[in-house]
Amino acid sequence: MNEWDSALSGFRDQQRSRMLDAVERLLDQHPDEELTIKAIADEAGVTRPTVYKYFPDLDHIVAGTAARWLSNTESEVARRLSTEPEPGRRLRTLLSTTMERLRGTRIGGAASGTISADAAPIVLAEIERIRLHVEQILADGLADRSFRSDLDPESDSGIVMIMLNGLRGQVADGHLDAEEVDRVVELITSSVER
Repeated sequence: MNEWDSALSGFRDQQRSRMLDAVERLLDQHPDEELTIKAIADEAGVTRPTVYKYFPDLDHIVAGTAARWLSNTESEVARRLSTEPEPGRRLRTLLSTTMERLRGTRIGGAASGTISADAAPIVLAEIERIRLHVEQILADGLADRSFRSDLDPESDSGIVMIMLNGLRGQVADGHLDAEEVDRVVELITSSVER
């Protein structure tokens, strides 16, 4: 890649990031208002045609924002898991980190809520990366016999993700405080431990 292509790529990445940042701010500051391409363009300081140059529709920009949030969450989960050798503590870390990040922003609430089937794969790919962490933790707990022997890591990791999705709105809206979140984490983790 030559200098010009590199500069152009950097500019495009920066523009795209500004629009995704704008969606996050709008969802955080005005959660009950309808999100529009015009509002996103105004918040990002770009024109509506510029938004459409990067995203075909509102669903795709919301999906892109949710996917970036999920990717950042997965990176934080992976970082924290790297210091935890014990499967039970790793599962607690994954669950609490995910819910802690949900509490910090409204975009987590949009992560799989009203995104069209056309835009959903963008988000589902990032959710799958988190599910794979859960699956590995469950497999590790089976291997070291700290988790119940009747677990099926692939299937049960999907169930854990369904539980997280069910809690998503409650945590993002602040209906579950830190103590309640800790109880949920403990309930889920203790259900798989011996």
